[in-house]
Amino acid sequence: AEGQAMPLPEGDTFADPPAFLPFVRPGGVGHRVLAGRRLASLARDARAMLAQGHVVSVYVFSATALYHHIRFVRDGFWVQRGGLFGRSERRDPLFTWWRRAARVQRETARVAACREMPDAMRAQV
Repeated sequence: AEGQAMPLPEGDTFADPPAFLPFVRPGGVGHRVLAGRRLASLARDARAMLAQGHVVSVYVFSATALYHHIRFVRDGFWVQRGGLFGRSERRDPLFTWWRRAARVQRETARVAACREMPDAMRAQV
């Protein structure tokens, strides 16, 4: 009640925000995908690709049906871990039979829109 009785601050506190500008990644040389069973060696390769300006996704799949977890690590790349047969989206079945290459292709396609740089943005870099 006391807060409602207080006067509003003077000035234009709700000015129009500036026009939206798309986020442009530095470098702009594209998205790279690494996949395997051990994160340590993949992380070393990912850091080298980052130094070249790539956006890097690392997929580490075990031979299980564990759910997938995705995070952006401090080194600057994406890591998706989970079971080769586990679900990566809530609507996925609990178990799906996959070959490793097909699973990597599916997950890469699933996140491509937010990790790959469209040609129009590449021209701005």
